[in-house]
Amino acid sequence: MTRSPGWRDGRVARARTWLRPGVGIKRWLAVVFLGLLLMALAGALAIRLAFRDVPADSPAGELFDLVSLQMLPDGLRPATVLIGGLAIFLFGAWRMLGVLLGPFTARSEPLVELIYQKRSLARGPRVVAIGGGTGLSNPLRGLKEVSSNITAVVTVADDGGSSGRLREELGIPPVGDLRNCIAALADAEPAMARLLQYRFPAEGPGADGRGHAFGNLLIAALSDIEGDFPEGVRQSNRVLAVRGQVVPVAPVALTLHAELADGRILAGQSVISKSRGIRRVWVTPDDVSASQDALDAIASADLV
Repeated sequence: MTRSPGWRDGRVARARTWLRPGVGIKRWLAVVFLGLLLMALAGALAIRLAFRDVPADSPAGELFDLVSLQMLPDGLRPATVLIGGLAIFLFGAWRMLGVLLGPFTARSEPLVELIYQKRSLARGPRVVAIGGGTGLSNPLRGLKEVSSNITAVVTVADDGGSSGRLREELGIPPVGDLRNCIAALADAEPAMARLLQYRFPAEGPGADGRGHAFGNLLIAALSDIEGDFPEGVRQSNRVLAVRGQVVPVAPVALTLHAELADGRILAGQSVISKSRGIRRVWVTPDDVSASQDALDAIASADLV
């Protein structure tokens, strides 16, 4: 196989990246190396004791001289053994990490970059973002590049489209805004994100899905399996490897109401969004408690 001239430089650069601050591997390499060094010292002491009374001109004595590099100057012997041992140790550690972790990483991105990115993002600020699916999903895509400590608190008052139909038919809070935020924070393959946003045709061949988004059906199914809507959303976060978490603002569906300037009262987000001259808004039921996950995230946040 023909390799490009810079392939070796690329491998060296990736090897150096393992020692970059923040990867967190140097300290453990040092611990492993210290353990191996102590084991080697114990072995050397045992060999010395075993060959202490062996005549130097005997076959066993000659073998000992060969193994202990007696043919080299005194100052060069330890350096030779140390360099050789360190090279073998690093090569073995590199290959072992590749074998153990290779199946769990994307082929398109080096393993060390994935580890560095994950550890770096884990040290990012604790951010809570509150809003709906359309307005909130865009800033979430930028936030996930600087931190994985993100909590998206999403409204559950939508009553239109696929979310509205699932809300009416299954009696669950609307899931469309949650789906958009999960897709924005998902660390899965791009194909998975596209699958999450895929919408079945509303008419014609394949219209049994009646215009539902696949992600909406996934969250609804997980909620039914878990028997609890908030837990179903948590499972969706895990399945799609979300950086942080997406949580509903409340565990039950809310209905948005508005009073217009002319005194009319409207109910439903899909109706209110088409109206003008809104005087005030409120939600029902008015005695519902906020999600505990949302409250905990806000209490510990660096930025809301």
